[in-house]
Amino acid sequence: MQTHFTRRAGLHLLVLVFGVLLMACKAGGGTASTNRWAGQTVYTKVGLRVEPTKKGDGFHAYSTNHIGVSKHLPAGTKFTARDVGGSKIVLVAEDGAVVTIDFVRRHDPGMTFDAWLDRELSTSPVDLPTDLDAKERAAIQEGRYEVGMSRAALFLAVGYPPAALSPNLKDASLKYEIKRFNSIVFTFDANGRISDIKD
Repeated sequence: MQTHFTRRAGLHLLVLVFGVLLMACKAGGGTASTNRWAGQTVYTKVGLRVEPTKKGDGFHAYSTNHIGVSKHLPAGTKFTARDVGGSKIVLVAEDGAVVTIDFVRRHDPGMTFDAWLDRELSTSPVDLPTDLDAKERAAIQEGRYEVGMSRAALFLAVGYPPAALSPNLKDASLKYEIKRFNSIVFTFDANGRISDIKD
């Protein structure tokens, strides 16, 4: 009888400890991989569009990448990663502006938050590829897209489309969201350059 009680009590204690550890992990911001960004100087690998928060205390973006929102941050923009937790990262720019980015898993099925961070950010300064022409470099800096740009230049200018809309980045057409429920499609020619843009 005593042995049965001890086993049951031990099982309850084990479940309780597991629950506490799980809550601590969630509160502490997820995996060790995501936490490696916290406190680091980071640089954007591609262009990023953000919009002012409703409270007016900074800027916000979703990993969905709405390429029609107001403020453009070009590839190579320098930040300090202040907080990383769950599916959110908070970045602080050199001018003190705060940018919060929420990773939306359903818009990038098959991609983890860790993998998304690796694709979007670097701990080393970002240099543009040497094979870009002057028009592409200007478009990347300004966050513009235009017919004739290469696929790589488009990604550098405005970032990547959500996988839910464009599961294969090498497809002949890629669909982005300009804003929620408002999309735009880029079609590429045989040389991998934008041949048509439809919104």
